[in-house]
Amino acid sequence: MRRSIALNDAVDFQRVLRPIRRGAQDPCFRLNRAEAVWTTNTPEGAGTLHLQRKNHIAVDAEAYGPGAQWLLTQAPALLGADDDAEGFAPSGVVADMRPKSADLRFGRTN
Repeated sequence: MRRSIALNDAVDFQRVLRPIRRGAQDPCFRLNRAEAVWTTNTPEGAGTLHLQRKNHIAVDAEAYGPGAQWLLTQAPALLGADDDAEGFAPSGVVADMRPKSADLRFGRTN
């Protein structure tokens, strides 16, 4: 199963996905600048998600296994596409860091 994901803003692919990894030798997660492969359990069974960055605002997603549909449905949230900066008014250190981290999103694994 496949889908393309259009993101609203530029996203740092590695910074968003790196927290999923459970240690440097995690056999269920691989990540480089252009792609990620993640094998996990889903509510619908095991699944593998392959994400390949086309550019900074588009990602191709392909999934396998019983949990494939669930993974494809969740993929935008995993990439932080659900983040909404409207109403976000940081102060202090967070406000200072925001311009330097504009492409940082917090992915949701559900």
